[in-house]
Amino acid sequence: MAFLLNPWVICVLVVGIMVGNLMNLKYTANMTFVPKNKQLDEMIAKDRMSQIDQLIEMDKQRQSQES
Repeated sequence: MAFLLNPWVICVLVVGIMVGNLMNLKYTANMTFVPKNKQLDEMIAKDRMSQIDQLIEMDKQRQSQES
């Protein structure tokens, strides 16, 4: 336990964490993001809504059959 409280060990850990964070920032700063395809998003949204509409219609039919 005394080894972990040694000031040199603590300094090495702190410097290691700082260097790791700086390397991570340098890596993520150069990332490029692909612009979204609006047409594809609209198609997915329409398909999702049509599926929801189908489920609502099926639920109405089931409820009418139970009554």
